[in-house]
Amino acid sequence: MTTIRGMLPGEADAVAGLFAEAVEAAHWSAQELSRLETSGIRVWVAVQDEGLAGAVTSREAAGEAEILNLAVAPARQGKGIGRRLMERALQEAVSAGVKRVFLEVRESNARARAFYLRLGFAEAGRRRGYYQHPAEDALLLSRTLE
Repeated sequence: MTTIRGMLPGEADAVAGLFAEAVEAAHWSAQELSRLETSGIRVWVAVQDEGLAGAVTSREAAGEAEILNLAVAPARQGKGIGRRLMERALQEAVSAGVKRVFLEVRESNARARAFYLRLGFAEAGRRRGYYQHPAEDALLLSRTLE
């Protein structure tokens, strides 16, 4: 069984480890994650068998939200955890009065692009040279919430 809940203060190291394992995710340190609460960024985690299986970060401002990072442990991918994390982040955005959600994804990340399209996101633009190591454009995706 998978439970989705807010990250607890002592879980920053484990969440940083999840992001480090996920090749396509932004690699945030435990110290950076520990500071997120005071910056208005929300971190949701997926817990399975007493261990963290995934995490998503988001923030809301002025009626919009941004998904900042999403990772699922490699051994637990393909089991709906990413979808459940995104659904929680989107539900929280609706509760906060958000009307539109944005995220960036590497142009070459076909698997993630297909995942976000299945969740109702559509391409809204391009950010040239957004990613480094390797340098690559980001596709800006958005979704209207109701």
